[in-house]
Amino acid sequence: FDSKNKVEVFSEKYELNVQSQGNPKPVDGKFNVKVSLLLPTGRQFGGEFQRDASTKDEKRSGKMAASVYDKQPGGKKRSVEWAGELKDMDVKTKFFDAVHNVKYSDLEGKDVVLDVTLKHAPAGSYKSAAGSLKVSGSLLPQVTELSVVVDEYCEHHAKYHVNG
Repeated sequence: FDSKNKVEVFSEKYELNVQSQGNPKPVDGKFNVKVSLLLPTGRQFGGEFQRDASTKDEKRSGKMAASVYDKQPGGKKRSVEWAGELKDMDVKTKFFDAVHNVKYSDLEGKDVVLDVTLKHAPAGSYKSAAGSLKVSGSLLPQVTELSVVVDEYCEHHAKYHVNG
């Protein structure tokens, strides 16, 4: 799908463009879409979404990314970007391994980055879980990190530790 649209309202010109490929339904395969809106002032808003998912041996894996931006006529741009990856998600056991990244960039190019990891896995006859959060970037005075690890757990006990 590719749509390029120009509209004139009260002698001001606007442009809206949309492009997409693939299957938008949440099934195996690839899908992406891009959208941009150009205002008469030269300011541009836009975004993009990409997904690539697959299933093998009853386990789902995939990558997704999304971004939105606001670009000013002088070229300065602010944006928010998100990327995520899911590995070997088993719907029955609820085991998975996931990584997420979110980045905000301001008009001066300074940023804040959030990195998140989550994992749920078997641990012998028990289960284990782990999660971490890291916040960094030039808009912050220092990097902040927190992690929680449950080495093993069941309905009767849990062994865990927290770092931060």
